Amino acid sequence: MRLRTYLLRSQLVAVLVPLVFLGMVVFYFISDIVRNEINVRNAMVARAISQHIVKMLEEPVQRMQLIRELYVEQRGFYDNKAEQRVSKVVEADRFFERVEVLEADGIVAKVLPEEAGLIGIDHSNQPFFTAVKSGAPVYWSDSFISLATGRPTIIIAMPAEDKVLIGYLNLDEINHLAKSFSDRHGDEVLIAVTDAKGVLLTHDEEERVLQRQKSTIFSDLQAADEQVKTSYSAMISGRKYIASLARVEHTQWAVIVCQDYEAAFAVLNRIQFFFALVAGLSFLGIYKYLREKIDALVAALATLNGRFAEIATGSFQAKVEKNSY
Repeated sequence: MRLRTYLLRSQLVAVLVPLVFLGMVVFYFISDIVRNEINVRNAMVARAISQHIVKMLEEPVQRMQLIRELYVEQRGFYDNKAEQRVSKVVEADRFFERVEVLEADGIVAKVLPEEAGLIGIDHSNQPFFTAVKSGAPVYWSDSFISLATGRPTIIIAMPAEDKVLIGYLNLDEINHLAKSFSDRHGDEVLIAVTDAKGVLLTHDEEERVLQRQKSTIFSDLQAADEQVKTSYSAMISGRKYIASLARVEHTQWAVIVCQDYEAAFAVLNRIQFFFALVAGLSFLGIYKYLREKIDALVAALATLNGRFAEIATGSFQAKVEKNSY
């Protein structure tokens, strides 16, 4: 190996290895900061939607409590004016499809607004009835598609003395809430709400809700949630997403926020490109600088070697130019 090549390689290694190591450490910390920021932001969006849903669901609960108080106070809706007033309230409410009063044995005794065809239906085997009879102050059912409206619906049930009061709630308002958040964050963010079993209550593709499809990543997110993980990487329709989950208090529903991986880390990719560009330019600059210095050093050594050869032959005439090297 020639002296020039040896010196050049050794100097490049001595200079570039620490720089590359430093660059990798800096990039790792920057990447970690960016990832944490994205995870925290997604988790915050999921929690914000969850809190909005909790506050939104306080309205139908309060409305049910008022109806219950009126029913208990009057010992039933035997006053036609009171019944008509409550029926109008239910009809005008943005959540309720209808309200039913069940007897102690689970038989429908009253329907508001009135629907004679529903009187006498037996709900004694339904989970909401058995749950309330077992002492649950408020029970939220799993979702189902209402035969009356063809829309996703849930049942909220609560005790009314020895009877059970149930309300059928459509989920359009919750769907509008999730859509408003989704529109605010762009196409790269997917937002969905599921019930406790992972069945979609809201989704950008409404057909999946109407078909009562389960979230494809619900089980994995649930496992990650139990392990106190703030985020989870998931493949959805062939694209990689970062997903976060937040529980809706009382209902055990889940809010899932998914952000496109490539869009989320676009900044990180730009930083990576910047580091690669800086590293490449640094390599070329250092190589050029070392090449010039080493060429000068090799030339000086060659001249010195030549002088030694002349001295060895007895020639002492040649002089070394000062400040040449």
